[in-house]
Amino acid sequence: MSVFASDRNLLIGVLGLQMGLINESTLLIALQSWVFRKTVALEEILLESKAISDDSCRFLKCIAEEHMKLHDNNAAASLASLSSIGPVQTRLKEIGDPDLDHTLTLISDLQNHLLDDPSEAPEKTGFSLPAGERFRVLRPHAKGGLGVVSIAEDRELNREVALKEIQAEYVQDTSSRLRFLVEAEVTGRLEHPGIVPVYSMGTTSSGTPFYVMRFIHGDSLKDAVAALHDPSRTSTQDERRLMLKKLVRRLVDVCNAIEFAHSRGVLHRDLKPGNIMLGKYGETLVVDWGLARTSARPAHKRGSEEPTFVPLSGDLSSETRMGSVVGTLGYMSPEQAEGRLDDLGPASDVYSLGATLFCILTGRPPVPRQQPEEMIRIVREGLIDPPRSINPETPPALEAICRTAMAKEISRRYPSATQLANDLELWLSDERVSVYHEPLADQVTRFARRHRTAVTSAAGILITAAVVLGVSNSIISQKNANLTTANQTIGQKNTELETARVDLEKQKDTALENLSEARTLAVSLLEMAEERLSGSNFGIPDAVKMRVDATDLAFKTFSDLYKSNPNDQTTVFEYAKTARTSGNLKRSTGDFPAATERYQLALELMSRIPADNHSRLMRLFLSEVNREIGTLRKGDGKLNQSFTSLETALTIAVAEQKKDPNAPDAARVLAAAELELSAYYMEMLDLEKSLLLNESGTLHIETALISNEGTQHDRIVKLLLLAKRNLLLTELSRFDELATASESSIGIARELQQQHPNDVNIVMGYARILTWSAEGMLQSPNVAEATVEKAFTDVAEVVKVITTATQKSGQSAGLISSLADALRVRGVILAQQKKLMESDASLSQALQYAKALTAALDWAEFHELTAKTLSQQSKNKTAAGDDPAAVKLLDEARAEIQRAVELSPESLWTKRVAAGFDK
Repeated sequence: MSVFASDRNLLIGVLGLQMGLINESTLLIALQSWVFRKTVALEEILLESKAISDDSCRFLKCIAEEHMKLHDNNAAASLASLSSIGPVQTRLKEIGDPDLDHTLTLISDLQNHLLDDPSEAPEKTGFSLPAGERFRVLRPHAKGGLGVVSIAEDRELNREVALKEIQAEYVQDTSSRLRFLVEAEVTGRLEHPGIVPVYSMGTTSSGTPFYVMRFIHGDSLKDAVAALHDPSRTSTQDERRLMLKKLVRRLVDVCNAIEFAHSRGVLHRDLKPGNIMLGKYGETLVVDWGLARTSARPAHKRGSEEPTFVPLSGDLSSETRMGSVVGTLGYMSPEQAEGRLDDLGPASDVYSLGATLFCILTGRPPVPRQQPEEMIRIVREGLIDPPRSINPETPPALEAICRTAMAKEISRRYPSATQLANDLELWLSDERVSVYHEPLADQVTRFARRHRTAVTSAAGILITAAVVLGVSNSIISQKNANLTTANQTIGQKNTELETARVDLEKQKDTALENLSEARTLAVSLLEMAEERLSGSNFGIPDAVKMRVDATDLAFKTFSDLYKSNPNDQTTVFEYAKTARTSGNLKRSTGDFPAATERYQLALELMSRIPADNHSRLMRLFLSEVNREIGTLRKGDGKLNQSFTSLETALTIAVAEQKKDPNAPDAARVLAAAELELSAYYMEMLDLEKSLLLNESGTLHIETALISNEGTQHDRIVKLLLLAKRNLLLTELSRFDELATASESSIGIARELQQQHPNDVNIVMGYARILTWSAEGMLQSPNVAEATVEKAFTDVAEVVKVITTATQKSGQSAGLISSLADALRVRGVILAQQKKLMESDASLSQALQYAKALTAALDWAEFHELTAKTLSQQSKNKTAAGDDPAAVKLLDEARAEIQRAVELSPESLWTKRVAAGFDK
């Protein structure tokens, strides 16, 4: 009874191993427990120890019964038919139980009997004959570090196969033998079109392990790369680019195969061109899994249908010690080179994929062969030359993809092979890739290449677009040298555009088909103009005019297209986006009625698209438009209307962010909504709620910034949130928190300003942080002299930076208000230091700028700034003993703050400031 039980229990265990329900260690522990409880079935012991679930227990019993039926209910015969019993037999013998030993001996006898007379093998055993019977070696093929590959004849199926044996010198080495078995098993169980299939596994008559796989008729990727970069080969640039595209397409196939392996919890750890085979008929296969390591599956793959791979031969990773270097030096990741095996994960294989791309682009490994110690140092320190420094023909976008995949820090690489493949696919499709900021000229060239029909039919539009964009690019590269001549051309080309538009209307029958292409061109023009001509426009005095020209051009084009196609939802959405961009531009130039009109048009257009048809992008767009309307109404003093729009924006953004908390697009839209709603609550003096929204917005903008999609706008929003937080902490008298927050935010702002010295919006965010931090610290009780000195230094730095900015970019309202506020705070500090003459000089400058702002734009915030400046001047006169002058200045201050209250009658903040002037 106990012998039969051992046969049946061992069958249960091996089937569990083969199907990945348990691992070898679990089986051995369960069998050791069974030795002392032989009346209990093995599956019950596994169930008691929670090694398997109830469903798995029932499944194992059923599958064991069915398997035994195929072998006349003989459990030992069933076991003998399972190839997976082989690798674990030695470990089972170590248990030392007589019943188990009897079962193992019986299995061995049955297997030998089948070898002596194959005709008696059960019909469905799946048992493979040894190399000497089924497979006949024909000729040697290749030799690697551990194994040797031969071309063999499969006598059963009459085909050529590749037979890989462990080299003779490693047969008796336990570690090498285990590595070879794991390689065979990993390769065999990863069933994917991009991984070479394994047909059989066994041992030769001399006891040498082998496995048989498909023989690939073709070359390795290494050979193909050598052919591409062969200096003796005469080929044109177009021919080389075509060959490059073919190899990149092959690499996409490799990425997909590796992503599949990662989904099964398997890392390759030795990806390189020599381990990628290219079949003659388009097959791309990853080979040589000898260094494969099993690990936990990536989080995003745990819900997939494929089970995690657990090698029955043992996990090779346990045989690798921490601190040892595993892989090929020229292609390994820094964490491999440092022996940080616990840090190995999918990103390590992604690095090697990037290194393989490097070889495709340059014709050599990222690290040329030299002394191993030096190679390891280069890899560890990330001292890899850019591909274009080696091969100038390398497409810049591919170089960016390669360098991202090979980033030294794991967090900066593509998180998965799929995302690397996606960018490669985008490049192959002539689309923009996610990790490369494409130059304007390249975008225009690519667009013209992909839209030849539109370029021909809408010639006027294309000419104007090329001129506007070409001018902007020329300005950036050549500064002011060619600006005057180029700008004169804009007017002429706009006239040509209008003529072309009239011609298009007269020839609608023939032009309508191509108008959709013109629409795409207009979108591209609009996006590129915004990217080039907003924010970073130092040295481009006509940048605003050029943005207006480009935006108006796109807006007119969409207006015509919408009239012809009012039911086309794509056209409607793109028209709405253009209306919103136009509204933003109108607002930036102070044309608020026109801005409001464009925003309302955007909402009206979106209402033409049924809500059920709204995509995620459309919903986020609606949030942004509502936020911008709310911001405009808030600036216009209509706080109640502002709240309605801002609340709508927040509700939409929160709903989208909940669907994917880590998505950067929803995070940035939500952060912007929270920034504006925080400002609303500040106006209503609900400072605690304002601070909560500010802190939430800061967290959400960080989500956007840590992604590969972080934008310049995200950095600006972050600076504004940090600046507002300092202001709120001051108003709440939380001066200890303010000290910490100020130090942190100033460090961030200063670093960003130094990185982006030509971005007007970054400069303004930087100025607000330093100015408001300084003013807040001056209000703290028992302020130290050192604090006052630091505040003065910071504000002086602000004045210098903004002065430089205004000289380069012109006097925008945002820059001038930041400069006036900084000069005002500098005057306050000087007064506190008893330097009244210097204080008066600074305040006079501030007042000059503030009054210029109120004359140009009758905004409440500018009148409030003027009032505060006049109030400090009044205090200075009082300190100097000139009371009449002090009274006069205070009266002027009250008049200015009263005007602010009139412009923003719903603002409790402004009313509180006004009340302070009556004391």
